[in-house]
Amino acid sequence: MSQLDATLGALEIGSIFSLILYGAATVQVINYAQANFKDHWVLRSLVAFVWTLETVHSVLTIHLLYSLTVTNYGNPASLLQASWSIDLQPTFTSFVTASVQSFFGYRVWVLSGRLIIPVICWIGVFLRCLGGVAVGVTSMQSKTLPHFVAQFQWLVTSTIVVAASTDVLTTASLCYYLLHRRSGFEATDRLITKIVFWSVETGLITCICAITIVACCLTMPSNFIWIGLLMFYAKFFSNTLMASLNARNFHKPKASVAFDSTGHHFSGVRFQGSQTLQPEVSQGNVALRLKPMGPDALHFEDSFDLKQRVTASTPV
Repeated sequence: MSQLDATLGALEIGSIFSLILYGAATVQVINYAQANFKDHWVLRSLVAFVWTLETVHSVLTIHLLYSLTVTNYGNPASLLQASWSIDLQPTFTSFVTASVQSFFGYRVWVLSGRLIIPVICWIGVFLRCLGGVAVGVTSMQSKTLPHFVAQFQWLVTSTIVVAASTDVLTTASLCYYLLHRRSGFEATDRLITKIVFWSVETGLITCICAITIVACCLTMPSNFIWIGLLMFYAKFFSNTLMASLNARNFHKPKASVAFDSTGHHFSGVRFQGSQTLQPEVSQGNVALRLKPMGPDALHFEDSFDLKQRVTASTPV
């Protein structure tokens, strides 16, 4: 591998992947807006905030790529000079990852009803933010990238390790509490299994990327492979956030509900976690509604004819 392959080549490949993932995240944001979810304004603001950060991050990526391949074309020495567009990227990366990890920490709180693990996650998020800002500031103060790596390699690796540890804790907690919400109701259990597998897959992607960044930074500090990986690291988090929100349109199991219309008596269907389907009778029909408890809550709404005994299969 030539020196340019490991420096300029790594930055170009990282930039390309970063922009591809930004496009994927943008499509998911559009899908989220079109789905018209009745989410709290805080959650909608989080989506807008993360997408705005990713947009700025992508602009910085484009500027860096243009600067290296056009403005400084034929000047290999420019690769060693720290530029503002690459100095600012760690800060925006930390803000994106912190925002998404805070959201998943909140999900752990909703599922568990306990603050111990979420607080630990949020402390990790805070440390990750401090580390990202510190990396950006020290990078600006360094004369060259090799000088920065020589002096502050420990800061980069420590920040990424904290982020990866927070990911592992959050993913493991989500899986644990989701599995403990199994109710014996087949459709609900199937949905929980899907969410658990999805949580493991997305958490595994970000953890593998973080471990790879740390390994490359420690074993190959003289090239820019670890920087190329870091350029699209945050995009995994934004795509994970949007995928988890949009997945509510797809993770809809079927529930079988049987009841007798004699006397129009129906007590509702109870789910684990004090979620209950309560009947609302109107002109011979009954509508069952399950009030969502948060981003992970299920939604159940359909109506049934009360003229005879019915066994209905309806989306949740």
